[in-house]
Amino acid sequence: MMKFNSLELQGKLNSEITNLVVLNNVDSTNTFIKSLQSEKILDLVVAEKQSAGRGRRGNAWDSPEIGNIYMSLRFAVSNKIPALSLVTGLIVKKAIQEVSKDINVLLKWPNDLILNQRKAGGILVEIDQANKINNFIVGIGINVESDVANDSWIGLKEIDNEVDRSKVIIKIASAFEKIASGKEDFKDWQSEWEKHCVHMHKKITLNLNDSDKVEGIFEGINHNGEMLLSNENEILTFNSGECSVDYASI
Repeated sequence: MMKFNSLELQGKLNSEITNLVVLNNVDSTNTFIKSLQSEKILDLVVAEKQSAGRGRRGNAWDSPEIGNIYMSLRFAVSNKIPALSLVTGLIVKKAIQEVSKDINVLLKWPNDLILNQRKAGGILVEIDQANKINNFIVGIGINVESDVANDSWIGLKEIDNEVDRSKVIIKIASAFEKIASGKEDFKDWQSEWEKHCVHMHKKITLNLNDSDKVEGIFEGINHNGEMLLSNENEILTFNSGECSVDYASI
């Protein structure tokens, strides 16, 4: 496994905008970045391994040191960002496909990256209100060389063994440099996300908590990124929940 080269990564980023930290091991890149002191408008933390990686709802995120991507970005912007978790998914999908045209990652509401009907990664967005400033923190985990032996997970190298994870990180970070600089207008993000959604117009089950769930046809998202679910001749709107998809029926 070739480890990250911090000089190579920094050389491809805008040093006036981005503060880069590369770590061998950390509990969580999201946790680490909250305590990072920086004068730049965008902070980027990349790690080879996480000992306490987190997913949505406090779920543990398996983060072995095998050549995957574990990264977090922190920035504060004054203009409104629509549905940052979904926008991030779109950024990651495009970054991967620009690096390897053979890898067509699809998006599962609200924050999963799907490849060949298996999970290739996920996104965790948090807001840190330190010093009375709302900092957005975006954690991204992508399986590049997954060692998880089951049918639920997949690594990018199962599709393209030559995919370069450093190039993927640079593409993602460059997109966030534009966001942090206030130069992204988020034009057409909603229709773009829907175009790459793995379960668009398909039957899904939305698990609201341990006992409550609702089934229906996923009809897309609104401008806030909320799910639009067709259920018994009405459209229901949801802003949270775990989306389950029966890929065998797609």
